[in-house]
Amino acid sequence: MPRRGVPRRPSRRGARPVLGGIGTAEFAPNRDEDLAYTLRLLQAEASAELHQWPGTLHGSQALLSAGVSQRRVVEMGAALRRGFR
Repeated sequence: MPRRGVPRRPSRRGARPVLGGIGTAEFAPNRDEDLAYTLRLLQAEASAELHQWPGTLHGSQALLSAGVSQRRVVEMGAALRRGFR
């Protein structure tokens, strides 16, 4: 029997909350999947957050000198803290 990853399960109803948030860059190869997964979580009334940073590339948060990268790190840290409450 093939295994299914969490994003591919047909239903997320009753799922545990997503710890923190789902973050995606505007130009990330998995951006559309991230958006679809978050939408399915929200439709199933699971707790989830989506953060997207316009104009960014996949992995661009590693460029810590960029203001958008600094905001991204702060936002995702705050989302993780909310998830641990």
